[in-house]
Amino acid sequence: MEHSRDDHDSSGPSHTHDDHGTQHEQWDAIVIGGGAAGLSAAQMLGRSRRRVLVADTGTPRNRFAAHMHGVLGDDGTRPADLLQRGRDELAAYDVTIRQTAVTAVEETATADNSLLIRFADAPRPTHGR
Repeated sequence: MEHSRDDHDSSGPSHTHDDHGTQHEQWDAIVIGGGAAGLSAAQMLGRSRRRVLVADTGTPRNRFAAHMHGVLGDDGTRPADLLQRGRDELAAYDVTIRQTAVTAVEETATADNSLLIRFADAPRPTHGR
């Protein structure tokens, strides 16, 4: 498999080509779930100059709650407000949020130990680590 990687300074994914010449997106990390933990992980990876894709369906488990409790500095905050602030903070980094569901994660036989990720909204798979 031929890999073409851009420098970490560029925006968006780099791409790979499989043995049939099909182009695939490639990310340094793919975070599945855009809740507080997923956004926090994406932020730290982005701060470390990694290209990150967050796959999120937009339906957090606490979406029906009026307020959060037990979150230091955010006690009483609406869950949606915390997630929006987190997404806003990610704009400073090379992090892309995609509203989609992950349908499959498959191991690849590549030297970089990447994974093949399939999304509900895309016919072509994406590579990530």
